[in-house]
Amino acid sequence: GDKLTDLVIRRAFADMTGPVLAPLGVRMTSNFPLDVLLTPAALVRMDEHRRDAGLDASQIVIELTESQPADDMATLRCSLGWLRAHGYNVAVDDAGPAVPKLSPLLELPFTAIKFDKVLVSHVHEDEAIADFIANVTTVAHARGMTTIAEGVETVEVWRKIADLGVDAVQGFLV
Repeated sequence: GDKLTDLVIRRAFADMTGPVLAPLGVRMTSNFPLDVLLTPAALVRMDEHRRDAGLDASQIVIELTESQPADDMATLRCSLGWLRAHGYNVAVDDAGPAVPKLSPLLELPFTAIKFDKVLVSHVHEDEAIADFIANVTTVAHARGMTTIAEGVETVEVWRKIADLGVDAVQGFLV
């Protein structure tokens, strides 16, 4: 986990500061498995690599991948607090009704929540999905988070997502 994440981060930072991307001032999003996110040494190494590359922490978004349930909320809160204090943005990735402990996750200092692409692709045909997205969007906005819908591939889905108040979209349509 953390060795692969470390390698990917270093390569991505090098790409961001290279001749093609550096002039564009791009932001990077990187998925972090929960076990890596809960390892303080991994976060410190990432921050050292970022500083060595000359990047601002605000250019980096760390996404919590939901590959395993977040049982240790206190340690996760500490990790997120450390990232936020250092200027990083942090997001919950692939959110949906099946994500264990989503409500407690929304109480943590995330800056964004990303709705799962499978969920989003059915939003226009399933009221339960639309209600879920609308309710989570309301909670997220009340906590100052941005909401993002992944997998938007049709204008119909785009319009429904917009009607539900979601802030941004990703997908083949855009």
